[in-house]
Amino acid sequence: HQSQIDYPIGGRVFPGNCLVMASQIGDWPVLGALYKSSGCIALDRDVPVRAAAALAQCETAIVRDRNSIWMFAEGTRGQVPGRLGRFRRGAFRLATRTGVPIVPVVISPLKPETDLRARRLTANDVVMTILPPVWPTEAGERALSDEVRRRMEALLAIYRT
Repeated sequence: HQSQIDYPIGGRVFPGNCLVMASQIGDWPVLGALYKSSGCIALDRDVPVRAAAALAQCETAIVRDRNSIWMFAEGTRGQVPGRLGRFRRGAFRLATRTGVPIVPVVISPLKPETDLRARRLTANDVVMTILPPVWPTEAGERALSDEVRRRMEALLAIYRT
């Protein structure tokens, strides 16, 4: 997850699915209202009770409503362009509980052409690759997380060359 631009990129590619967003995004002036009105689920990692409630909402959306959920496994924007940050447990716990696969999505590095903090938004091609699903196994959420990371890192290494 590289920048706030990832949200509309993902929303354009995966319309109609349920987005799990960081709770503070709901406070954004325009996009926050849009995300809230579109059925997004706010995940507040800083308050464990709220985080658990959001994951329960996600589980319901998957099992009862048959929605797909998309999350940024890192839980926050990466600090080093083109490199994955530490994965959070939520997506992998959710996949393990529901038995649904993780479908890794890798977006090519946006920097240096696009850098919101530097106020630089240069038109350039963005490559989004949807990797094959990774199904949860008896090995648990840690093994699932490790396998997803391995596949995503392999593709990012190609993007960096």
